[in-house]
Amino acid sequence: MSAIPFYKMTAGGNDFIVFDNRDGRHDGVLAAQATRTDLIARRCRRGYGVGADGVIFGALATGGAGLTMRYFDADGSEAPLCGNGATCLMKLALDERWLGDDSADGEILLQTAAGLVRGKPLDNSRWQTFVPPPVEESPVEVRLENGEKVSGDYWRVGVPHLVVFVAAVATVDVRRRGRELRRHPQFAAVGGVNVNFVEIIAAGEIRLRTFETGVEDETLSCGTGSIASALAAWRRGKWADVFAGGALPVRVHSQGGEDLQIRFTRAGERFENVNLETAAYGVCVGELFA
Repeated sequence: MSAIPFYKMTAGGNDFIVFDNRDGRHDGVLAAQATRTDLIARRCRRGYGVGADGVIFGALATGGAGLTMRYFDADGSEAPLCGNGATCLMKLALDERWLGDDSADGEILLQTAAGLVRGKPLDNSRWQTFVPPPVEESPVEVRLENGEKVSGDYWRVGVPHLVVFVAAVATVDVRRRGRELRRHPQFAAVGGVNVNFVEIIAAGEIRLRTFETGVEDETLSCGTGSIASALAAWRRGKWADVFAGGALPVRVHSQGGEDLQIRFTRAGERFENVNLETAAYGVCVGELFA
């Protein structure tokens, strides 16, 4: 029986199984979609596998970036970007010196399907991770089967997000409401949306609960969801320009109990220098039996 080494990482309770694919050992699995989907889903299933929100394969890159990331949600579906996942992979690569002296200064360039991600450590656990510029779509109104209308803001931060503002996130049935909105026909063209329920506490401070696609449940944290929610809250709240100049962060209280900080600058109709600050940790190193 062969054993496959893996790492378990977490950022704010958003947890991942990470595989080192620098030598291409997992290329065969990655190329076989049906096998890959089954293996990932089984390994992520809590109580039966390792348990995780997603699986990451890290490999060496060409063309300027140090590493490439392929990210898969817990159901085996591939996603272009995961903010917390990218942070975990970069921290692991730095700690394990996957890039040797090329990452001696601590900054890592990561190639993802959504574009280049840049990360650097702020201390032993906290990282600042810069993502490709988010895209702001028009506000949307979703009509549910019972006739209820739900208003929200639609953003793409590598992956699509619906941001719904509520009076108090503690009172939201995230599993039920998330399922109603996540697969709504209105979002069929993009394969469904991550659903973020946001409570504005004050200027520059929000609470967030997220129903994630691929996990099909609430997760304890969501990096790209925190970015989408912070940008939408800034827009809705008409907060001072100091938050749009990168001087002050938007503080995001996650369900996992850890805070993420989102910074960005506004340049005309674009958001630039968009980054999240979060803490990433190694949980364990182990072996899976094939």
